[in-house]
Amino acid sequence: ANAPVGAPYFFESEEYLMVRARVTIERLIDDAKGKNICIVSHTPCAQAMAFYLEGATSLAESKIGPWPLGGITTFSRSLENGDSGKWELDVYADCSHMPGEYK
Repeated sequence: ANAPVGAPYFFESEEYLMVRARVTIERLIDDAKGKNICIVSHTPCAQAMAFYLEGATSLAESKIGPWPLGGITTFSRSLENGDSGKWELDVYADCSHMPGEYK
């Protein structure tokens, strides 16, 4: 692949998608400088970013499973009082905002 690390490369492997998501989320977090951010993305990228934030070392260890279309997932972390800044999964794949059959 001649694409720079973190740049889209089509057709990309799942492994490369994970690299691209990691690079992207790290850049977004750095650029946010502690402010809140909202990421709206298609499912594979959003799920890959969530795996990175979750910090699980394997899919088997992960709390993240099948990802519904339109589900909302949130992470938070505290950087106050010397906290480590570890990301916590607050809400996963919440579809309560969607009408009936789409939940």
